[in-house]
Amino acid sequence: MNISWEEFWWQNVTGPHALVTSVSSALQENRSVVLQVPPDLPWRHSMRSAIQQDLRSRIDNSDVVLESIDNVDDNLDHLLPGRFLLNRFAPSAVSKGYREKGKTTIQTYLSAYHVLKNRIIWINGLDSESANQWIQFCHQFPSNTVQEGLFVLEVPETLPSFNASNLRFIPFSDYISSYDVQLFNLVILGESRSLTSVWKGYIASLLANVCDADAEVSCRLLHKMDFRTTCIWDGLQELAALPEFSRRGRDESSNHIFHYCRSGRQDVISYRVWKTQMQTVFPIIEMGRIQIIGTWRKEIQHLLDTREILQYGEPITDLMDVELGTLFYLLQSNQLCLPDNSVRNRVQFLRTCRNKLAHSTCCSLQEIALLLD
Repeated sequence: MNISWEEFWWQNVTGPHALVTSVSSALQENRSVVLQVPPDLPWRHSMRSAIQQDLRSRIDNSDVVLESIDNVDDNLDHLLPGRFLLNRFAPSAVSKGYREKGKTTIQTYLSAYHVLKNRIIWINGLDSESANQWIQFCHQFPSNTVQEGLFVLEVPETLPSFNASNLRFIPFSDYISSYDVQLFNLVILGESRSLTSVWKGYIASLLANVCDADAEVSCRLLHKMDFRTTCIWDGLQELAALPEFSRRGRDESSNHIFHYCRSGRQDVISYRVWKTQMQTVFPIIEMGRIQIIGTWRKEIQHLLDTREILQYGEPITDLMDVELGTLFYLLQSNQLCLPDNSVRNRVQFLRTCRNKLAHSTCCSLQEIALLLD
């Protein structure tokens, strides 16, 4: 199936789609939008396209145009918002006719001459200082309809919000989290015929924990790696070196996974892998323990009935309370004799994996394969 996963992310996954509809709904309600996004926003251009498409389905006006402006590349003279808009969109006579020292504000002047008629101005490339300039400008812009001109400001997520009747602040983090990425991963993995459902669940959770809310990086890793044989650190290192991701995670304060890759922080990646294994593998180990007890219930119960077996200094009274360490000790000391010798090896393996996770150590690829296959 030929699917554009970046379009699918913004149009079909719950959190991203809710963000898209929230932006277009605010514009439909004639409110400009302050979109608070992380510096490492996944599939930025597809997000804008999805919002534009959703907006067109809501407004009955084919004349409305979404103008995308990069504040870095398109405003080389570092003009203030009002003057920049006059120079870019107004006829020469109108642009030259405005006097900064006059009584009319530049917002009122722009509105009076319909400079932004049927335009939605989308500004990106804003740092904190320029973002505040644009927010104040839009806050004072006397537009009540999309026909008079509205704005979408893509600003840093750390910028504070405030109540304003003509502005709506939309934080990326209120809509999108690693849970959306996990759901997205499961949809992609659903196309695989070579992976079991257990492996799919593990990989989806692993990438959601490692990549956090960056669905783009997660998607690339899903299509690039064989998680049964390849360490995720190697896949991340290779992806982080690609030119298209050169800006991803470059901020010194960034929590993006590529920031830790370039800094050699394997400990951070290892922690996220361990967290995944605690969520997905630990229950499998526990189910293995329960299965062994269930299979050899009669023999284990007979031992508990005829001897006092201590665990943490207390006698075991309930069969299901027998832990892997106790089972292994009973087998090793020949107190528990079972006809199937492979049980001892299985208990030892499960005990080793459980102890690793209990002490904040990741299971190896080989151990994960044995647990999930």
